[in-house]
Amino acid sequence: MNTIRLTKLSLAIGLSVASAQLLANPQQFSSARSFAMGSTGVAAAHPADAVAKNPALMAGQQNSWTDDFGLMLPSFNARVADEEETGDQIDEIQDTIDDIDRAISQANSADAQNGAATLRQQLQDVDRDTVRANGSLGLALAAPSRNLSVGVFANGNLVVTARGEFDEDDDARLAAIEAGALPANFSNQLESRARILPLR
Repeated sequence: MNTIRLTKLSLAIGLSVASAQLLANPQQFSSARSFAMGSTGVAAAHPADAVAKNPALMAGQQNSWTDDFGLMLPSFNARVADEEETGDQIDEIQDTIDDIDRAISQANSADAQNGAATLRQQLQDVDRDTVRANGSLGLALAAPSRNLSVGVFANGNLVVTARGEFDEDDDARLAAIEAGALPANFSNQLESRARILPLR
């Protein structure tokens, strides 16, 4: 192995180690090609993608079709996990609230009572259900060459977890409607909500 190749390989390994120490979370940055291939960029990344996945690839022998300059701007990834179908539950809850408001405005006590019982059950079902979402935004710039390859990348991640919370005061309001009360501005008094949980 000649001196130039050894120097390039040493530099690439050093950058890889530095990158691994700077990133406490798994890297979310990915090109469309790498993402489609199951995140195989560690072994087969294009030079612009190799900046984030495996900088050592920039030190290898580049093919004749490899670009002299690569830019990915932006790389955006998003994932949502809703195993309990909380989004559908929220839509159903909103429909029930609209039905109760309509019944109250029409002084229809029977429909309001039935709606209150349905809403209480729906709010109990969604209580403590969670939705998780994470997204990342990144950019990469690479200039591979035979003598010296240079690459820079930046990546930002956002992780959000939301959990449904059934407020005790809402339970009392719904119990009052089930008992025959028809309060004005019912929907504006509800305090149950989705709460964003802090990261731990």
